[in-house]
Amino acid sequence: MREPDDRSKLRRMADQCALVVADLADFTYDRFLSEKVLYDATVMRLLTIGEDANNLTEATRELAPTVPWHQIRGMRNVIAHDYFELRPDEIWRTAIEVLPVFRSELIRLVELVPERRSKPGS
Repeated sequence: MREPDDRSKLRRMADQCALVVADLADFTYDRFLSEKVLYDATVMRLLTIGEDANNLTEATRELAPTVPWHQIRGMRNVIAHDYFELRPDEIWRTAIEVLPVFRSELIRLVELVPERRSKPGS
């Protein structure tokens, strides 16, 4: 199976951001903490966002120098390798404050990144 191109990864990241924001729209922080399945789903979506961010080409990341790519990838690493060290308040803040802005930037980037062209015969 062929690796998704950067445009596909950016779209997928934007979709994950939108899902988190929609899932948490009617939640308070306390309710978020009490809903373990929602908390875990949010963390999993952040992990997939970080995984795709990690696999973007450097050229694509350079198109958005204000995006904290290092921190996004760092959060992914904490989720994957130090899950029990996660701070729920950071997960909440990221989901509520950071993801809506980040999603807008991802949508902008999709338009800047060229589509990968298929090779003849593939």
